[in-house]
Amino acid sequence: MIEALAAGTIDGIRVPGALRPEVFRAAAAALDHIQFSMYDRVRVFPPVARFGVSINDHRVDGLIADSYWAEVDAARREWSRLGVHPDPFEACRRLIGDVWPFGVELSRCGDAAFSPGIIREINNGLQVHFDDANLEHTTDLFDVRLVNQFAFNLYLTVPPSGGELVIWRHRRQESDEAYLIPGSYGYDEAVVAGIEPTVIRPQAGEVILFDPRNFHTVRPAKRGRRVSIGFSVGLAETGKLVVWA
Repeated sequence: MIEALAAGTIDGIRVPGALRPEVFRAAAAALDHIQFSMYDRVRVFPPVARFGVSINDHRVDGLIADSYWAEVDAARREWSRLGVHPDPFEACRRLIGDVWPFGVELSRCGDAAFSPGIIREINNGLQVHFDDANLEHTTDLFDVRLVNQFAFNLYLTVPPSGGELVIWRHRRQESDEAYLIPGSYGYDEAVVAGIEPTVIRPQAGEVILFDPRNFHTVRPAKRGRRVSIGFSVGLAETGKLVVWA
């Protein structure tokens, strides 16, 4: 299935009940103890709460700022303090490794390991956007070169209505920059006008893997919380999968 996603013949992979019940329960129970913070409200609107750190908040002129590594260490200490066991980030990586013959590992840059993932609460939706490490960074991001990229999300809780993941099979082109919202990471939805979307309504305990280089968004939740564990997955030239946030 991952091969089909890499080839672009399918828009996503859905795995209901992906983790063992005890792993999922431990991750879901941690939500009562996590201190969420907010993304930059100027750049990310509607507002999104998160626990953990991603390179998107520490990218300056296509490079990763030194502040990223300090934040990664701080997030690891806070996660360790919560004592969540079994660890859902490790369990999610094993889930991928079990179906990929060349293995999966946490991405590294020299001696430094990237963030293993981020927990996000997206109740108010997202702007239409894409994620592409090879376009967003001026140098190779990791010790290995990426030839493909996926987004991994494990849903811990979902609203009774709303919160759909919407994917358009359209990758960023130069002409799309006319639709970029000033000061934002997102684009006016007119950028995908006339393209039929794939709409996925996640279920609690489900994993969804898709190609984030396609424009995508999240619709607002009507009621309740929409919380997921997420990270990026890259296919390296070596055939190995690497993970980061």
